[in-house]
Amino acid sequence: MLIFISVGDTSIHINNNWNEKFDLWVHYFGDNDSIYETYKLNSTYITRGKGLKFENIVTSFNQYDFWKKYDYIWFPDDDIKIDLNDTFLFYELSKLSNSDISQPSLYNMNVSHYKLINKPNMISEWVDFIEIQMPLFKTKIFDNTILPFLTANVWNRSGFGFDFWWSDQWVSSLKFKKLLVHQIQAIHTRPLSLNYNKYNIKPYEDFDKMKNIVNKTYLNYE
Repeated sequence: MLIFISVGDTSIHINNNWNEKFDLWVHYFGDNDSIYETYKLNSTYITRGKGLKFENIVTSFNQYDFWKKYDYIWFPDDDIKIDLNDTFLFYELSKLSNSDISQPSLYNMNVSHYKLINKPNMISEWVDFIEIQMPLFKTKIFDNTILPFLTANVWNRSGFGFDFWWSDQWVSSLKFKKLLVHQIQAIHTRPLSLNYNKYNIKPYEDFDKMKNIVNKTYLNYE
């Protein structure tokens, strides 16, 4: 598994120690050279450039192709807390289940989608929704379906609506196998915020616009 994370100056990803068991690709969008060098010490790959999460995914994954050698690629936000052992278990369960898209369940704090909150005494369950916060994609599906879709819709800088598309909430033709792993839970450490004003972005307008283009499904993932 490759972990790709788009980070700013206050990222907590280093505390999760992911680089001890996984290859970690850090894309730094800040301006502090000292912080960049610190991140570099804990990264397998590091790139740099301005942009929000999905802009950086589109730019980075279209520029390089070394990522295609991995079986899965994980895209957590930079404020997700989940330790190394739990991350490894999440990956192993996703791989064992042959999931197409998956994510860890959530600790009940700073949650947008309550159906993703941890259910005690469950290992995992197949679900109908995986959010944009930390999806794990099978690489073949990301390469053939998800990345072309994100590239075609890079105008959506907030990413709002992408998860409704790949979760078949607006279409019923993708049929990805979506796994929510309850045996572990991740913590979203920052309060929920939709304040994109400094980027001149209106997330709910992005969401509404996405509904009008869902006929572009890029189905060549077989």
